[in-house]
Amino acid sequence: MDHFSWQLAILISGGALVVYGVIWRVFTKQTLSVLSKSPQIVSEANASTSQSHGFLLAQAAGMAIGGLCTDFICKMLGTMNGRRTIVMTGMSVSAIFGLLAVNVSSMNQVAICLSISMAALGACEGVFWTTATDIGRASGGFSAAFMNTGGNVGGLISPVLTPVLAEQMGWPGAIAFACVIAGVGGLVWFFIRPTEQLLLD
Repeated sequence: MDHFSWQLAILISGGALVVYGVIWRVFTKQTLSVLSKSPQIVSEANASTSQSHGFLLAQAAGMAIGGLCTDFICKMLGTMNGRRTIVMTGMSVSAIFGLLAVNVSSMNQVAICLSISMAALGACEGVFWTTATDIGRASGGFSAAFMNTGGNVGGLISPVLTPVLAEQMGWPGAIAFACVIAGVGGLVWFFIRPTEQLLLD
């Protein structure tokens, strides 16, 4: 039983989402102001909206496939080595195809590259959650809630920062910046030190 129950973990995460919503409301006007100054940014963003559902479906498929691949690779390499392999490969592939997407001219090629990028990132999702709860051990619920809150912080920053970067660097530059962050995220897994039991599995 967690020192912090699942109910409390969900409550903490929900409270963080409320704070997230309030801060989002505060920064919305700033974001819209930045967007309104660049009609080209608005036009490019609207052009990609019709394909956003496809990207989400690709990510969902990546989550399912990634979960199956994680189980298979963990049996071959051990729990943590298998998980590192999935995350570092997935985030690297995601970054590479994201960069490819901003360097091709055909909209079909852009859609394909971004779909692969989203699917590769989605493949890492299961590892994030299982590792967070494993590392948390007796406080696995709180550990998962903490990870989820960190993800929400990123979700707060990105819609504010991305249009600003896009105004300065163009959308290709803004996406390239996000790809660099993804690549760095994969490298961080070199420094994650799990419990001894996970290392032995």
